[in-house]
Amino acid sequence: MIIGLLGILASYGLAVLGVHLAYARTRRSRGDVAEPQVVFLTRNGQDQIEWYIRSLQWSSSLRGRPVAVTLLDEGSTDQTVAIASRLARRGMRIDVREWDGTGGGDPSSGVRNEICVDLRGSGELRPLPVW
Repeated sequence: MIIGLLGILASYGLAVLGVHLAYARTRRSRGDVAEPQVVFLTRNGQDQIEWYIRSLQWSSSLRGRPVAVTLLDEGSTDQTVAIASRLARRGMRIDVREWDGTGGGDPSSGVRNEICVDLRGSGELRPLPVW
């Protein structure tokens, strides 16, 4: 009886795996798998940045969709850049860049699925973007 139950569970697991693989292949062949790009604008945001990046990475792992994070820092004098660099060294996909705040106030690169989150203001946490 136990062997029969294990056989049923194994066949169910293989069926689920097959459906997910077929779905992923179909999406890739259609080219509609655009990786979301989240751009954080920061200036002295050491109290917020780690929470945002970890939450975003956790959310993307739950959805099964990778997310690219770019941190544009406007001359922070605290540990904002060091925190983001530490997270990047631990395997998170984070591109840390210095930004002088020019460019008309819109640092977006025109990439499809790009979300810009401005963390330069008050110390209040803002809701994470949904993609």
